[in-house]
Amino acid sequence: AYKVVPLDDKCRMQQVGEGWFASKDEVPDRDWAGKLIDTSAYLMLVVYPSHPFAKRDSISLKEAAQERFIAISREYCFRRFMDKVFEMAGFSPNIILECDFALRQALLDEEYGILLTTSAIKESFSDRAVFVPITEPDIHYPRYIYQNRKVPQTKAAGLFGEFMTSFY
Repeated sequence: AYKVVPLDDKCRMQQVGEGWFASKDEVPDRDWAGKLIDTSAYLMLVVYPSHPFAKRDSISLKEAAQERFIAISREYCFRRFMDKVFEMAGFSPNIILECDFALRQALLDEEYGILLTTSAIKESFSDRAVFVPITEPDIHYPRYIYQNRKVPQTKAAGLFGEFMTSFY
C-alpha cells in the first residue's frame, strides 16, 4: 500500500525540483524561489501507429476533441497545464483514464487512447509512440527550477540545481 500525498505537500517537502507549471505564479507558494530554465518544449499529441492522426505532420488540438484521452493524474503539476490547454482549445476532453506517466505510455502502446505531452519528454516513450506537433493552440511549455527557501539546501540539491540550470 502507498499513501497519496497532495501535490503541494510533496512540492513543499522538496529542496529543489523541476517545475511543470504553466507560469511562475503557479509555483505552490511564495516560500519558493524559481528560475525559468527552458521555453523550448512544445505541445505534442501522442498516438499509436495505426491511429488516423499518425500520418499527420501537425494538428490543431481541436481536431482531437472526440478522441479518447489518457490523462496524467491530478496529483501531477503537468495536469493543471494540460487542463488549461484543453480549455484554450475550446473543448473538454473525453478522459477515459487518469494515471501516472509510466502507465500512460503502456496504455498508449495497447491503443486504449491518445495523450497530450510536450516535446521535452519525447525520448521517454516507446518506439511505438507517434508524435504529432500541435500547431493550435501554439504554446511553448515553460520549465522552472525552484527551491524552497525555508529548507536548508544540501550539497546534492545545490549540485542538481546547477546541473539543471546549465543543462537548459
